[in-house]
Amino acid sequence: MSDTNYQTKFLDTLGPGILFAATSVGVSHLVQSTRAGAAFGLGMLLIIVFAHFIKYSAFRAGSDYAAATGKSLLFAYRQQGSWSLYLFGLVTLSSMFIVMAAVMLVCAGLLRVVFDINLSLSAVATIVVAIAAALLIRGQYQWLEKVTKILIALLTVITVITTIVALPKMQWQGVASFVPEAWDIKTILFAVALAGWMPTALDTSVWQSVWTVEKIRGGLKVTPKQSRLDFNIGYVLTAVLALCFMFIGASIMHGANMTFSSSATGFAAQFIDIYATTLGEWSRPVIGVTAFAVILSTVITVLDGFPRVAAKWVVIVSQLKLPAREQTEDVASEQKWYIRMIVVQAVGALCIIFFWLSSFKMLIDLAATVSFISAPILAVLNHRAMTSQLVPAENQLSGRDWCLSVFSIFCLSLFSLGYIFLWASY
Repeated sequence: MSDTNYQTKFLDTLGPGILFAATSVGVSHLVQSTRAGAAFGLGMLLIIVFAHFIKYSAFRAGSDYAAATGKSLLFAYRQQGSWSLYLFGLVTLSSMFIVMAAVMLVCAGLLRVVFDINLSLSAVATIVVAIAAALLIRGQYQWLEKVTKILIALLTVITVITTIVALPKMQWQGVASFVPEAWDIKTILFAVALAGWMPTALDTSVWQSVWTVEKIRGGLKVTPKQSRLDFNIGYVLTAVLALCFMFIGASIMHGANMTFSSSATGFAAQFIDIYATTLGEWSRPVIGVTAFAVILSTVITVLDGFPRVAAKWVVIVSQLKLPAREQTEDVASEQKWYIRMIVVQAVGALCIIFFWLSSFKMLIDLAATVSFISAPILAVLNHRAMTSQLVPAENQLSGRDWCLSVFSIFCLSLFSLGYIFLWASY
């Protein structure tokens, strides 16, 4: 096989992993990682690294299971019992509107600042979600993947360059400690919120499996090895970008004793200022447009991920009372529910923005905390999926991978219980 053909085939297999990266960089990276660097210097570095490490196995289960069986993790949950499907549905319902509202706010804030739009934040958010919904209903998975690959590549290059330029400005004496100066209740709660959404919520592992299935349905044969490589590239990329944003926040904002605005528009302006301060004023419009484009890709992936999974969930649950031999993948019904769920999620998120929103940072922290508490539940379900007899023996968890999965479940459970106890005592 020629190098050109190999490169073409390799690029074709990339997709779900890149979508995973696009979902991650939206709020956990642009907002939480930068805030971590600004407030604590390098004090949250180990938490970011550890969060990626302990969640790796549970996230990877999505692409591994889909590539090995041709089915999504929702099928695995159904095999474990209807209770697991209903539990996952509850987790999804508890976060889908909050997460969508959070990324819409960041995107709307950037749009107002970059293009100097004189409309209310809620009005701009409505325009953003309408555009995203139209793109998904018209182009579906194929457009989603193509647009996201370009935008993530662009953001990665610009962010790495900015980090390299910012590092010499770092006041190392003030930020070099890998442990926060004081572990008070406020620091602990921020660390929990950071870890809960780092690199993103664990239910995204189900999105990963559904995106992999969609890629297979598109006619491309994806082997478990290729799917694993695609996921690893996306996962490493999320970790690198998280650390880059933290270093940028520590270099520019921590030394200047700056604090983030509590409004989406104020944060967007500060975020662009960070890049412009580092690279020069000439970069302001480039950074602004790029940041908006990337957060728009996050809006699109979130608006695709939740409804796509919810649609498949509805179809599977509707067949639970049927004999196993009559339970089939009803693609036509999934597509109908997918469009309905896009509308439901968009309207629900807009209701939060119009009627419930009181603090931008509170909204993000709330969604991150929900993700943190639900993480061990999903990790257990994913572990059971990858050790089931439905997965070919050569693709099942074993040896080191099995040990890492169990260790992840233990850590996530311990942290969630500790947080619940701390919250109840506070």
